[in-house]
Amino acid sequence: NDLESHPTVFLQVVSGEHIGRIVPLSRSMTRLGLSDTACAIVVNRGREGCFLSHLEGEKQPMVDGMPTGTSSIRLFEGALVEIEGIRLKFHQETTKAADNMV
Repeated sequence: NDLESHPTVFLQVVSGEHIGRIVPLSRSMTRLGLSDTACAIVVNRGREGCFLSHLEGEKQPMVDGMPTGTSSIRLFEGALVEIEGIRLKFHQETTKAADNMV
């Protein structure tokens, strides 16, 4: 019986009026921000991880204080993402399927 790891990935808002809000990254692509100013996309590649890219708008998103530029940046546990002045912290939790068995 194979025990598979099931990563739970999400961003948690850590600044602004929506502080504490959870943004799940369970879909293959999640769009963040507003088109006219700053918009980014997070691509969830399963076991390969989650990658953030600038999609459109004048302002580039930042990951740990560095602009994304034209690259896709892999997100690691605790990475601080900033889009339009809103900061979000990346979290990736791995649980074993067996943990849910009684």
